[in-house]
Amino acid sequence: MEKPTVGIAVFSRNENNEILLGHRISPYGYDTWELPGGKLEMMESSEDCAKREIKEECNLDIDNLSYIGITNNVMKDIDAHYITIYFSTSEFKGELKIMEENKCSEWKWFKEGELPINLFIPLKNYYEKLYK
Repeated sequence: MEKPTVGIAVFSRNENNEILLGHRISPYGYDTWELPGGKLEMMESSEDCAKREIKEECNLDIDNLSYIGITNNVMKDIDAHYITIYFSTSEFKGELKIMEENKCSEWKWFKEGELPINLFIPLKNYYEKLYK
């Protein structure tokens, strides 16, 4: 990889203030939990990427995004380097379902204080940065 890739991740919060996480089964981050999101495409706005990726991954239409942070994620073990931009929303509609069965085994809502230990590196970095 010659340059970092830009990733987008979205904290989707339900009416109970729980966060939606997906259990990863793809080679990148296997057996970890991560926010829905994905790679920014050429000439795409970060907000449009967030909306597209959430629809592609979990069938939700999101709105009213708020920018909340950024992380620099160097993952030498998988030869990857991502700059991840984070958004938050509590406005979404649609039926939650697994759309990419080869990448995600389940979607689950978690209370922020009860997140799984095995977080994907970008999300782990976000929380470490937040609570430094």
